[in-house]
Amino acid sequence: MKKILCLLIMVFSLFACDQKRGGNSHIDKFYTNKGGFDLSRFPLLKPYEISAVIPGHDWIITSIDTSEVLGPIPGTKFINVVDSVIFVQSNNTILDGQPIKKAWFVIIPKHHLLRGFKSRQEYLNFLSSMHVNDPKMFDVEEVFQVFDNKDTLDWQELNRRY
Repeated sequence: MKKILCLLIMVFSLFACDQKRGGNSHIDKFYTNKGGFDLSRFPLLKPYEISAVIPGHDWIITSIDTSEVLGPIPGTKFINVVDSVIFVQSNNTILDGQPIKKAWFVIIPKHHLLRGFKSRQEYLNFLSSMHVNDPKMFDVEEVFQVFDNKDTLDWQELNRRY
């Protein structure tokens, strides 16, 4: 009888532990998925994510929404997300179907908007027309390290801290 009682206590304890771990089950897996064995990734704003086959090399922004017509952004080096807007600086990338050494992008997922700029001044002019300040930009590798260590990415916290 004592063995059965002990066994029941153990089962209930394990179940309770599992419930605590699953407490964040309301978080969309999109925001916690790190990729796989051969792919590193972190979330931006759904449906946009950034990934690299080899960290430290070519990070590329893509959409997980296959109906999204906005193309991928290769060569991403610096990134930030502020107030539902994704800000990007890419090197050796593609802009309007043409290779370019450096470009800046603004992505507003809720409006299905992706705007690319071949000069920093054009980018700043666009931000000014939208009444948006030039946000600080974070190195993609550093952002990935924060995500890899914390299992989630809180852009507001990142912007406050750095």
